[in-house]
Amino acid sequence: GLLGPLLKIAAKVGSNLL
Repeated sequence: GLLGPLLKIAAKVGSNLL
């Protein structure tokens, strides 16, 4: 499904914000 890639993107963006 799309949840896998979306979670990966969310994690990447979150780490960038930190």
